[in-house]
Formats: sequence, C-alpha cells, structure tokens
Amino acid sequence: MASSRAWQRSAEPLDGGGADRRRRDSALAAAGRNRPGNRSAATDSPPPLSEANLAPEAAVLELGRLRSVCANMHRLFGHIRDIAQSDAAVLLLGESGVGKELFGRTLHELSARRGRRLVVLVCTGLSAAQLTTALYGEALPEPRRSGRLVETEPAEPRRFGRGRPGGALAQASGGTLLLDDVAALDAPAQSELLRALNSEPSVQREPARRGPRVRLLAASTEDLGKLVRLGRFRPDLYHRIAAARLEIPPLRERREDVPLLAQSLLAAAAAQHQRPVPTLHPEARALLGGYPWPGNVRELGDVMELALLRSRGPVLHTTDLVDLLYAVPVPPRVEIPLGWTLAAAEREVILQTLAAHSGNRQETADTLAISRRTLYEKLARYKAQDGTALRSARRSLRSAPKVHRPSELADEGEGGSPPT
Repeated sequence: MASSRAWQRSAEPLDGGGADRRRRDSALAAAGRNRPGNRSAATDSPPPLSEANLAPEAAVLELGRLRSVCANMHRLFGHIRDIAQSDAAVLLLGESGVGKELFGRTLHELSARRGRRLVVLVCTGLSAAQLTTALYGEALPEPRRSGRLVETEPAEPRRFGRGRPGGALAQASGGTLLLDDVAALDAPAQSELLRALNSEPSVQREPARRGPRVRLLAASTEDLGKLVRLGRFRPDLYHRIAAARLEIPPLRERREDVPLLAQSLLAAAAAQHQRPVPTLHPEARALLGGYPWPGNVRELGDVMELALLRSRGPVLHTTDLVDLLYAVPVPPRVEIPLGWTLAAAEREVILQTLAAHSGNRQETADTLAISRRTLYEKLARYKAQDGTALRSARRSLRSAPKVHRPSELADEGEGGSPPT
C-alpha cells in the first residue's frame, strides 16, 4: 500500500445505533473528541443558543455536541450559530487535536442539510490524480489504491471503487463535504480541487459526472492566509473555501474547560470499558488545569482513558495522573551556534525533532506545526544534499595522491629494491 494514505469518512443521515455506542458517542461529543458517531434523528430546527442551554451553577453553554464554560468559546459558539444555516464555505483553523472535525460535524448537524450525509475527505499526501479519484470515484490502479471509505453505518471500512458509486462529491450530494488538512495539497492538486469545486473538470467528462452541489467545509492546522502571502496556496482557492473562518483555540487557552472535558472523557472511557465512572479529586483537577496539553483534547482523552484503566478506586488522585502527563516525549533543547545560516539551523531543528520522536514523521510534523508533505520535502532535500556531499568527498579521495603508510615502506625495504 502506498505510503501516502487518503482517508475518506462518511457519516450517514443521523439515525439510531446501539445503546452502548450512543452513550459513548454522547460523552465523546460533550468532550470534543474527533470521532464519528450516531445520534438520534435530527429535529426540524437546530437548538437555540440561549440562556436555556446554560447551567447556572457552572455557566456551561451547549451547542449541539459542543460544551464549554469559557467566554472565548461562547463567542465561537455564537459565530457557529450565525453561519450554520447558510451555505457559506467555512474554513476551520486550529492545532492538531482541537477537534476541527467535531466542529465541522456540529455545523452540519445544525444546518438544513443535517438529514443528508457529511463526507470527510483527508487531503494529506494526495497528488492531483489521487484527488481526482477521491472526488469523482474512479477506480485507482494497483498498487496506488491507498484510500478507503470509513462509514458510521456500517462500521466496516470500504475502499474507493467499492460500495457506493461515485466519489466524495457524489456521496456528499445535498449534504456537506469537509476537506481535512487542505493545506497539504501541492500546487497541481490545488488547481484540480478548484476546477472540481467550480464544476470545471480538468479532463473530458460527461456532464453527469460533474460534482453536485454540496456545502463546503475545510480544515487546516496551518493559517492558509499566511500560506497565500508566502505563495504556497492559491488565493482563488482560498477565497473559494474560506467565505467564513472559525479559529478554534487550543486547550491551553481555555483551561477552564479542562475539568469539564476530563470528566466527560472519563465517562466515555468508562462506557467503553464497562467500568464505573470515577470522579476527579480537586488536586487532580488543578493538576490537569496547569498542564499545557500540547496534544489538546486528543491528548486529554488518551490520558483520561489510561488513568481509568489504572485506577483502583472511585476517585482519581494526582498520583494516578502525574506520570501520564509528564511522560509525554518532548524534543530536546537544540543549541544553534552563532554563525549558522537559517537553513542550517532549520535542518538541525527538524532532524533533532525527528530523532526525539523515534523517526515518527507525523508526530514530528505535528510538533513543528508543519504539514507532513512539507516535512517529506525537506527530508528528501537533506538526503539529496548529503548524497551530493558524499559523492564529492569520494571524488576528492580518489584524486588525492596516495600516501604510503610506514609499514608499507618497511615492507618495500625488506623484500623489494633497496631504498635509494
């Protein structure tokens, strides 16, 4: 299977599921976990954003699957409520692990399209040809078939070219298409995406094969506006996918939400593992609130699940958490001597971060806040530079005059012609 994987996920129209699945999805949704799930049938109108949704004792504001006690998140909820009913293209910006897909699902579920499918197309590593395949559903030739379709119902994955006919555009017809990690697309893939979104295919197609009308959402860990200024992202594509922008703050900027999310994630993990739901000791809450959470809500969920599995009582204490928090691998300090060029300093930081993550390129890219494609390009350039330097050194050695070792000279004096 090719190393560049394209993942496409599809959420069915919201209908019922198993009781255990619903309990877990409800808890995950409350906590902001980025997982697809089932919910009960959609109502005729989205829930209002008003004081009726506030818990007086904790000022917890709820909007669809989202919950928060932070003022900045409350303002964000208001923006979501304002644009959810429109067909405007929305760009979701935020660090890895903040739950961009969950925010996209909330936009979809609060819109008039909630009875149709939400399709998530992950753009990481897709070439222009692979993007065309993902959008229009043509069969990928072996061995390049690297994408697969993961659905809410049924749960079994399906590869492109199997199951439902058509690609992401056809499957999202009448619904919503979420383009995840759109910043990872290279220039040819960006051009192909723009042509597809404008219903102007780059190759000869039947009119019926053109993309149907969908609500467009896009998600990125990188600021696309900055990439446009740097010449790395097409400005016309940017304006096509970013009629509205939602910037999701990292968890360290909404620390008041940590106890709420932690307890919800504990409930989710307890439902999954069929255990009683423990509570957090006040000191444990303070410990969680003081941690920077570089992995955001995703990391918080992993820590809560591990703490639950290790717990032996109804209350989680700091001793159950501290080694889980500070066992997170952190890249070592990088010393850059004065006089180094900027390119040399960047290379040193990238290579040392890669070593700190034991060669895991996805974790390295997340730590450096760059796309995996950018990391691959830089590593390939470093490899080419090293190969050039090695070949140059070998040529220098071959052209250098031969230097005789003392032992060779002694052998010549004993068995060969006498020295002059």
